[in-house]
Amino acid sequence: MPAHGRKSGAKKHLKAKLKPAAAKRAAVGTGASAWKYESAVVAARNTSKGYPRDSSRLDLRQLRQEMNVRQDTLARMMGYSPRAVAAVEGGGDLSLQMQRAATEVQTLFSRLKEIIPAEDFDRWLNSPNAAFDGASPLHLMESGKVGELWRMVYEIGTGQLA
Repeated sequence: MPAHGRKSGAKKHLKAKLKPAAAKRAAVGTGASAWKYESAVVAARNTSKGYPRDSSRLDLRQLRQEMNVRQDTLARMMGYSPRAVAAVEGGGDLSLQMQRAATEVQTLFSRLKEIIPAEDFDRWLNSPNAAFDGASPLHLMESGKVGELWRMVYEIGTGQLA
């Protein structure tokens, strides 16, 4: 049997086991053009959803510095490991899920900074709060109860909470 026939059969077998993007690379080849093509598709998809093309390092590092919090604190706010945040800040790829989590934290912080000075934000985030039955705001975020923080922001903004 010619070498071409074996190679073709191997590609078909490989394509059946791989996800669509990986199958595309296997069919096209693993050269730079295949990776560039996939990167361009992902970048275009992310841009069309409102995400900037190269937001990985900018978003997390800049957000963390704006909020005046440590990497592990930002990771806890986002629901990710400190290692994942460090990897992205170090140049790793930012997944869409992580981008969404960072956007959520950034949106909440943009409202909270109107109430809490940035230099006090980390202390406030980690301190037990009577308004949350003694839980810290960070604990609420980790527990999926971020709605209680939004309620507090709303009540302060409308003057219901003094």
